[in-house]
Amino acid sequence: MDPSLTPNRSAPRYALGPILGIQAIELITGIGLTLLGSGLPALAALWRLDDASSGRLLLAVFAGSAIGALLVRPPFHRTLAAAMAMIGISMAGLALCGGHALFVLFLIFGTGLGLAMTANSVLTGDRYRERRAAMLTLLNFSWSAGAAVSPFTVQFVIHHAGVGGLFWCFAAAGALSAILALLLSDQRTSGPQESSSASAATPQRSRGVVGFFAIFGLLYCGTEAALGGWVLTYVHRLHFQISAAPPLAASCFWIFLLIGRAVAPAVLLRVREELLLAVALICAFVGVALLLTLRSLPAVMLSAALAGFSMAPVFPICVSIFMALTSDPAQTRWMFAIAGLGSATLPWATGQLAERTGSLHTGLLVPLFALGVMLVMMRWPGGGTDLFRTIFRSPADQPVPPPRSTILPIL
Repeated sequence: MDPSLTPNRSAPRYALGPILGIQAIELITGIGLTLLGSGLPALAALWRLDDASSGRLLLAVFAGSAIGALLVRPPFHRTLAAAMAMIGISMAGLALCGGHALFVLFLIFGTGLGLAMTANSVLTGDRYRERRAAMLTLLNFSWSAGAAVSPFTVQFVIHHAGVGGLFWCFAAAGALSAILALLLSDQRTSGPQESSSASAATPQRSRGVVGFFAIFGLLYCGTEAALGGWVLTYVHRLHFQISAAPPLAASCFWIFLLIGRAVAPAVLLRVREELLLAVALICAFVGVALLLTLRSLPAVMLSAALAGFSMAPVFPICVSIFMALTSDPAQTRWMFAIAGLGSATLPWATGQLAERTGSLHTGLLVPLFALGVMLVMMRWPGGGTDLFRTIFRSPADQPVPPPRSTILPIL
């Protein structure tokens, strides 16, 4: 049972400063992971990139995030500081490179982001274990808030300071965040022996559960990254007369993803996990299909909002289950790394298909197809629905299910 649910236990008091510092760093990583997609039209014009080349840069960022997730080691606050320093250095390099070594620099940038997001999640979950669900929910809101404001923030900075100014601003943010992270300290609550014994106690069939939800997370994160990375460019090519239309549509996706994550915990108190997941996937599929079909600006914005809102509960449920199957916080890096592979490959595949067909509209069929595969997985015999029933309907035979209010940051 989550210690925060124990009525006889006095509520712990936490210092506000470290909490604010952790949230500020997470907000910066939210902006960082969506920075390339938010500024892609300007960057592509500056460096003369086609869709395939742009897709390779998205591949570099998200492949780096998967690599970074695997590099997390205690002490987590020092790992976090090193990650933010890596982000600052890579951004400074992009400001000075003149369009050269872009793949390598964005790979370093993505590695820093993956390292930072995973370290921050593990640090928060381990440091505030008595209020883990609430603190991880707050962390997720900070990340989603950064992703939501990223399109307008990036466009604003580019308009007033240029692409170089954008990179220098983010380099400064990375450097300041590294210093801030060093002021934090780990408060680890589990040791290697404890995690080993917990792993040994986990039933063998949990491997199938982990595998299923790892693949599910891979497809979901790939879909989210593909939409988040390409939707601004897609709307930009629809040539609306309103210049703010592309960042507005992209922000709708991220803002409603944030709203959905706020609503999901309350919904899960009344709705079964498998039912919510099935409804969410159907609505997300419809939202993306409408985005690719409709051409008016209000319809495009509503479609992006529907897709973001519907996708909100999918990955948190998967990661919550994964967290329930291990008591070692550091082991969650594998889930983030697997999800990062999806985030790396699907945006790249979208760019490749767009370049080969000469149509980004066609390229965006990749995330639509991934949502379709996830729907099939939910109804596959022995798949999603059956696994949910095994996990949540047989508490005597399974590990304790995750708190339904636990929402984690994504890649």
